[in-house]
Order: sequence, then structure tokens, then C-alpha cells
Amino acid sequence: MIFCIGAITGSKLLSARCYNEPHFMKLAGLLLLPSGCFIALSAIVLLAGSPAQTAFVLAGCAVEILGLGLVVRSHLSARGNSR
Repeated sequence: MIFCIGAITGSKLLSARCYNEPHFMKLAGLLLLPSGCFIALSAIVLLAGSPAQTAFVLAGCAVEILGLGLVVRSHLSARGNSR
């Protein structure tokens, strides 16, 4: 289950434990991977020859590494829960 919906009667729409589940971390990581790629590619195309190009490409790479870390961590977490 990707999205965890809390009780309708509660004040929170999403339950707090939803964010700790491996599925949520995997979804966030899989969304961050292409986002970082698009940031880096758009910086290369739009900021050609600009000093800001390097900063945006590095930021895009950092977002990709963050997404990869979340995917790996969620995979290890799901594997640990099954043991």
C-alpha cells in the first residue's frame, strides 16, 4: 500500500506511521531520482556557459544521491522487517 490514509474522524489526514513505512520511502526515493536528473539536464540546457550551471548540476546530482539513498534504505528496511 503506497498511501496510508488515517482515520477520517482524526484531525490528521495521513497517519504518522505512514511516513515510516518502507513503501513511502521507496516512493519518495523513486520520485527524487528523475527530479535530480531533470534539474541537472535543464541546468545544462538553460544555463549554458553560466557559473550557476555548475551549482545547479551539483544540486541535481545531490538530489539523485538522496533519492538513491532513500530507495536503498527502504529496500534494506523492508528486508529487515521480513526476517
